[in-house]
Amino acid sequence: MSASAHHGSADAHEADPVSRALAAAHGILPDQGPIGVFIHHNTLHAFQHLPFHEGVQAGAEVLGARPYLSLREFRAALAVGRVAESDVRHEIGRALGARAHDTVLPGLSRDELWTQLSLTDADSDDAPALAYLLRSGTAAPSRNPAFWAACIERVSRGPRLIPTDTRKRERHRDILMALGHSDTDVAVHGELIRLSSGFLDQGQAQVSAPNREKGFLRAVSAGYADGASPPRACRGVDDDMRTVFSSNESPASVIRRLLTQLGVDGDAVEPFLLATAVALPGWTGMFARLQRHPEEHTDDAAVSLEEFLAV
Repeated sequence: MSASAHHGSADAHEADPVSRALAAAHGILPDQGPIGVFIHHNTLHAFQHLPFHEGVQAGAEVLGARPYLSLREFRAALAVGRVAESDVRHEIGRALGARAHDTVLPGLSRDELWTQLSLTDADSDDAPALAYLLRSGTAAPSRNPAFWAACIERVSRGPRLIPTDTRKRERHRDILMALGHSDTDVAVHGELIRLSSGFLDQGQAQVSAPNREKGFLRAVSAGYADGASPPRACRGVDDDMRTVFSSNESPASVIRRLLTQLGVDGDAVEPFLLATAVALPGWTGMFARLQRHPEEHTDDAAVSLEEFLAV
């Protein structure tokens, strides 16, 4: 194959949001196989090349975790003495280093400015918002208006906020929960874990799951086609799977068809699939690793992350 043909294939791969989501998931998911002997595994291995706080925040953004208390919660801890103001000043001085005592305005050092901006109960970091909070009376009363004015003037000359990626890694389940409905992951993940554990079994089960050599989607759809009952909370999944089985539909086709039915398109595809992959990271991590290392599987089962997402 010519070099230009290879290049065209790579470009097509990069342009396809489903392929991009699968590639991103392979880089993020825990790199673990089915556990024979328990050992600790670093589930943030994809971010361990970064400095600690950068890695924690990058991992939290992708995995939907909460790495720190909010600024309001830290200030509440300060108000009750759980955090001492002297500790705040110490950490600011440590972060600023030699710049701590630089004069930013007459009579105002850099560390004092940082301290006041950190301790003042006004959750904003740009001058217009600080001025609005002061005018509206929602900011904490200032005992030194001249000092407050100096702070506003100083931050007005600071850098602007950089817009972040606004695409939410959100699934339909997240919206349902926000509206007060029950967590659909309880039922869906319960069934996925049952099916995955049988499919990925490495010899511990008394009976081996049938059709493993045909891949996860085919094995699962064949089971339902043979009369397996759906979970009580997932009524209709047996009909869906029988349709997949009878048409011998590919994993890629299932994913694309259901994305359309779910109303997920355009820029929403990649974050939606990535959110789906990391929603059950232990099991998707096993599928991803065994796809990369088929020699670690004990039989001829065809394992792929794409098939897991299709199911």
